[in-house]
Amino acid sequence: MSDTRALILTIIGTGLAVTTIVITVLSMQIAAVNTRIDDLRVDVRDLRADHVRFDERLDALEVAVGKLDQRVATLERILLPAREPASD
Repeated sequence: MSDTRALILTIIGTGLAVTTIVITVLSMQIAAVNTRIDDLRVDVRDLRADHVRFDERLDALEVAVGKLDQRVATLERILLPAREPASD
């Protein structure tokens, strides 16, 4: 009876030890995944900030090109002779 009881307690103890190890390993893996997700969030946040800055610079460039286009049009009207209508 005591041998059977000792065997059962050993099996239960081994099962608990294995379960504890599995839980510990899974917890460590989950923590590592959470860390990688946090790092990814930081990277995405940085990409968004870069995108916003790029968009602002592109808007400024668009305004500058528009002003340049207006100046060129003004110079063309002043310096170039008017075109004669095309004859059919």
